[in-house]
Amino acid sequence: MGLKMYFFLLLSMCLSKEVLVFNEELLIVFSFSVFIFLLYSLTSNQISLTLDLRANSIKQEFDFYIKIHKDVLNYLVVYYSKQKTLPLDINNFFFIFKKDTLLVVQGYSNLVLKLLFCGIDDKLKKIISLEVKYSYFIQSKIILYLYEHLLLSFSNKKLFFCSVFMKKAIFSLSKLNYF
Repeated sequence: MGLKMYFFLLLSMCLSKEVLVFNEELLIVFSFSVFIFLLYSLTSNQISLTLDLRANSIKQEFDFYIKIHKDVLNYLVVYYSKQKTLPLDINNFFFIFKKDTLLVVQGYSNLVLKLLFCGIDDKLKKIISLEVKYSYFIQSKIILYLYEHLLLSFSNKKLFFCSVFMKKAIFSLSKLNYF
């Protein structure tokens, strides 16, 4: 503070001795210099505090926006990686779905075939039983007609020969039985 005082005294002495001649322009420059000097000396702490506070708030906003920018970039990277793996996941899902669908279709087709075969099997058993009954009926009729024919044709002649012949015929026809 002492140096400033000596400077001010030196300046006032130069003015009083008319070493310096003032015109309007010099007075304006001088008064502006004094204003700036007083402003700086009296309010420099307050201005620096205000500027520091403003700098800190600007730095916080900047850090906040940088953090948001990093979060957005991380989100985009994760989204892009998920977007790349999505077709593989969809293909895996459809592959599993396709396998499950094939298993269901195979199960139903096996069930339909089993029902169809059971129906055909039952019908074939009925046909076979009817065929066996029919063939038994026809065999019995043939044997009866043959027996009557042999009796009529060989009734008085060679009775022994006729009975042997009939036994052989009955035995050979009984081998044709489907039971």
